[in-house]
Amino acid sequence: MEKKFDKEMVMNHMNEKHTSSVTDITKKYSEYKGNITKAEISDIDSFGMDILVNLTDKARVPFPHELKESDIIQMIMTMAQNSKQGLIEKEILDEVEQYLSEFKSVVLGTISSVGKVDVTYAPYLKMDGEHYIFISEIGDHYSNLKNGSKNFEILFLQDESKAASPIVRKRARFNCTAEFQPRDEKFNEILDGFEKFVGKEIKAIRNMQDFHLVKLSFIDGRFVKGFGQAFLLKDGKVSHMTGDKKSHR
Repeated sequence: MEKKFDKEMVMNHMNEKHTSSVTDITKKYSEYKGNITKAEISDIDSFGMDILVNLTDKARVPFPHELKESDIIQMIMTMAQNSKQGLIEKEILDEVEQYLSEFKSVVLGTISSVGKVDVTYAPYLKMDGEHYIFISEIGDHYSNLKNGSKNFEILFLQDESKAASPIVRKRARFNCTAEFQPRDEKFNEILDGFEKFVGKEIKAIRNMQDFHLVKLSFIDGRFVKGFGQAFLLKDGKVSHMTGDKKSHR
C-alpha cells in the first residue's frame, strides 16, 4: 500500500534540517524580490508551496504542474538540487565578471595564414557588456585577425606575485571571434573608455590610422580558480570540471 504523504512531517523536516535549501528554492522559484534572511515552508499543496519569508512576508513557489501526493517529496528534492546549482552558477559567473574587470590587457593566441601560432597581447576594455581590444597593424595579431583567424583564444592570467603558487595561478580563457569596428561616434565613446580605464597613453595613439578597435565575442571558455576548481563556461551556464571529464580543448 502506498505510504500517505505526511505534509507536516515534510514541512518540519525541511524547515529544521534543510533551511538553506528552502531559502535557495524561494530565491530561484518564487517572485519574491527582496533580501531573504529566513524562509520557512508554511503550506504545501499539489500545485506548490507557500513560504513565510523573514517571518512576516509571504511567497509562493509553484510546482511545474499539478502533482500527486506521492510525487511531492521528489519534486522538492529536485527543486532544491536545481536551485543550489543555479546559485553556484551565479556565484561563479559573478566571480568571473569581477576577475575580468581587473584587467587592462589580455593575452591573445591567434593563427597566421600559414598556420603559425602567435601569442601576443593587447589593451583590453569591457564596456556596456561588450569586450574590446585596441591593436596596431604592426602586431602579428592584426594580420591574423584581419585575414581570417575566425576563431582564436584569449587569456586573462593572474600575476605571479598575487598567486598562492605559480602552478595555481587564477586564469580565464575564452574562445572568441573578432569584429573590426568603424571609426564612428561609438568608436570615440569606447576610446574615451580606454583612456579612462586603461591609461592616458591611449590618447597619443587613438587617432593614428594604423590602430584599430576590435570587438571580441566570447563563444565559450574556462575559468580556473585553484586545484579542483576548474569550470567550463558556455551560454551563461557553468559546468564543474572533474578528473573524469574529457572536455579539454
